[in-house]
Amino acid sequence: MSLPTTKRVNSAMLQNCIGETVRFVGELKSRQHPVAVFLASDKGSVTVVMNETSQYGTKFVEVIGTVNPDRSITEMISTNFGDDFNMETYDAMIRKAQKFPSVF
Repeated sequence: MSLPTTKRVNSAMLQNCIGETVRFVGELKSRQHPVAVFLASDKGSVTVVMNETSQYGTKFVEVIGTVNPDRSITEMISTNFGDDFNMETYDAMIRKAQKFPSVF
C-alpha cells in the first residue's frame, strides 16, 4: 500500500490539518473498537477511529490517517512503537519539523 507524504503532528496541530493525511504518535489510554483514545506528545487527548485490522500491541503507537472535522483521526495504518518512547523529545522534534520543513 502506497501512502501519501505525511507531516507529523501533535494534538494542537490537528485543527490545521482537517482533511489531510498525518502521522501521529501517542500513548494508548483506552480502546473499544472502533475507537481508541491516545495521549499526544503535547499532553492533549486524541481519538482515533481504528481500521478493521488495527492491532495495538504496545503502549506507544504511530497512526497514519486522515484528520476529521472533529479533530479525530481515521486510521489508514498503524505501527507499534514499543513500551519505552520519549514523548517529550518527539514533541520537540515535530515542533522543529513544523518550523523547518525542508530539513525533515
